[in-house]
Amino acid sequence: MSTKNKSLKNSSRRQFLNVGAIIFGGSVIVGQFGCGPIQRKTFQYFDSNEAPVMGLGKFNADFWLQILEDNTIQLSSPKVEMGQGVFTGAALMVAEELDTNPENITVVHAKTSSGLIDPLGTGGSTSTAGLFKPVREAAATMRLALQKAAANIWEVPENDILIQDGKASYQEQSLKFSEIISQTSKWEIPKKSPKLKSHESFKYIGKDTKRVDLKDKVLGKAIFGIDHHIEGMLYAILIQSPYINGQVKSVDASAAKAVSGVEHFINENGIIAIVAKNRYTAEMAARKVKVEWDVPKKWEQKDLDAIIQVGNGKFESIQKEGNVKKHFDNGEIIEATYRTPAGAHAFMEPKGAIADYKDGKITIITGTQQPNRDRTEIAKALGLKKDNVDIQCAFLGGGFGGRFYLNQIIPAAKLSKKLKKPIHLLCTREQDFMNNYYRPGSHHILKGKIENGTVVAAQHDMASDDMVFDYLPKIAQSLIGADPSTAHGAFFNYSFENKYANAHRVETPYITGIWRGIGINATSFAKECFMDELAHAANADAIEFRLKHLKDDKDERHERMHKIIELVKEKAGWKTGKEKGTAKGFACAMDRQTVVAGIAEVEVIDNKIGVTKFTLGIDPGLIVNPEGVRQQCEGCIMMGLSNTLYENLTLKNGQVENTNFHKYPVAMLSDTPEIEIVLHSGSEEVFGVGEPPIAPIAPAIANAVFNLTGKRLRTLPLKMS
Repeated sequence: MSTKNKSLKNSSRRQFLNVGAIIFGGSVIVGQFGCGPIQRKTFQYFDSNEAPVMGLGKFNADFWLQILEDNTIQLSSPKVEMGQGVFTGAALMVAEELDTNPENITVVHAKTSSGLIDPLGTGGSTSTAGLFKPVREAAATMRLALQKAAANIWEVPENDILIQDGKASYQEQSLKFSEIISQTSKWEIPKKSPKLKSHESFKYIGKDTKRVDLKDKVLGKAIFGIDHHIEGMLYAILIQSPYINGQVKSVDASAAKAVSGVEHFINENGIIAIVAKNRYTAEMAARKVKVEWDVPKKWEQKDLDAIIQVGNGKFESIQKEGNVKKHFDNGEIIEATYRTPAGAHAFMEPKGAIADYKDGKITIITGTQQPNRDRTEIAKALGLKKDNVDIQCAFLGGGFGGRFYLNQIIPAAKLSKKLKKPIHLLCTREQDFMNNYYRPGSHHILKGKIENGTVVAAQHDMASDDMVFDYLPKIAQSLIGADPSTAHGAFFNYSFENKYANAHRVETPYITGIWRGIGINATSFAKECFMDELAHAANADAIEFRLKHLKDDKDERHERMHKIIELVKEKAGWKTGKEKGTAKGFACAMDRQTVVAGIAEVEVIDNKIGVTKFTLGIDPGLIVNPEGVRQQCEGCIMMGLSNTLYENLTLKNGQVENTNFHKYPVAMLSDTPEIEIVLHSGSEEVFGVGEPPIAPIAPAIANAVFNLTGKRLRTLPLKMS
């Protein structure tokens, strides 16, 4: 029997810790974003600092790390891999503390049944930062345990044992890790947290490393949720309303049930589904189901735009420093209005799940960003104990916040329980666009006053729907009072003496939720374009104007921002004028502790905006894998460019008008500009990378268009006419 990728048999496996706890640090900060100064400080603390990563609780350490029969090491990750490279970063952490080549480490998703669960899921650019200490501690503990075990085998002092390259060595003797395990019946575990390597001694962390999942994905061996198969599995397609808030009046499924291969038609408890022997049959039969829909209101885009207006909804003050009103009462005020549209996640792999219910227990195989919440909701929906629900995560074919909340998982679970068969429930592409949750649109009004080339007062009012508020615990809702994700980045980080920021929490007719970058997509577009307008009014260079207003000694990010701006300015060859039919535009942003700056170079041909080059600089603190950070930045540039020039989810006749990619264009390879990434590490702490780089993309492009054409474009997607 081949030993490759086979774990050691139960009789020879050993727990490297008995029952311990490695708990992610951080505490939950909650407060009301109302009008009081304490509440505003709470909001600004959340906006400026890394999101807390909650505790994993108690677990057996061999759920973290296992030594396999071929002497490779397998790490079970509580964070999911959706293309962001978290597996590779985690492998480097293990490699560092075990002093072994990262190629000897494999990473898999942890099952929820293991107890290795992160209640916050995967999102918020917290994965690598959150895992940085606990994964290294687990590996360092393993190192000490192996060292002690080898010393006992050879009857020598443990400090004389060298742990390196997958083996323990003493003078001329050596034992592979797997050999140590086979000769050890009792493990001695240090009671104190192990000493971790100093940053100066890192061999692997901080070095360019190819993704650990790269080869399998290139060769088509990687298994995504859509690829999994269970013997005897049936395929299901839901019948869902094409109308917003549409309700079923009548259903005629006679033609669908007559299709060869259809096994069941289900219409009960709010679930209407075709179940068939294969996916194609299920989808073709679903098209033959005739449904009459009761539509309370046929929404049009103009209706939505009228709702998303500053002045509507619930007012929340999130920043109030100095006295803006006093300065606005006299003299010239600069004012501008900006809009961003709703957006779809538009990932390549449609949502879906496999559910297998047997003997009062259920296994779910799916691509999800929130397995712990899914587990809780499924247990509740099926009347099961949580211990009887196991979520097994697959690779995600794109996430971007779009797989953070339930969609197909509960219907799949209910169908499997009813039919006593494994069920593979998959969205059609049209359902992914029309029956999902969306990034909310937004409306912004910004005002500013300049005296002697300096901004003396500024105010930002924004209106938008919630992203996460409905998913917060009731007690948190009552304390917070507003959505912390939608308004993320709305307040001014510049050192203006007088500055106000206000959120207007409106309610749109469809479900809204997290989209990569949460609120900073909209708030950075509005603020950084307006900052350019202020610089233009002051007859100042756009970059120098910003540097002048980044002088807060109490905010260490300002110093780091100065450095990254200067690096980007030099690398891009910053010039404010037109050059050979192109012009450059600048924008920067702070997303919690990560600082980013970008310079876009654009051209306009036949009234079409094209980005010819984008230079992006980022300081995310300590950089675990530089190649991974560059890849994330490149992804953010392309996704941000797509969001800036193309993406626009609209309503017509009560429906989402964008039913597929032919009506929801995204950036293509032909849109790809020359890309240059500038990395700088301005801290020994690890901060987020997955989302911050998207913040400056849209405003940098819009500012470049103004520098080229003299035309201010204040609505996304940017159109010349």
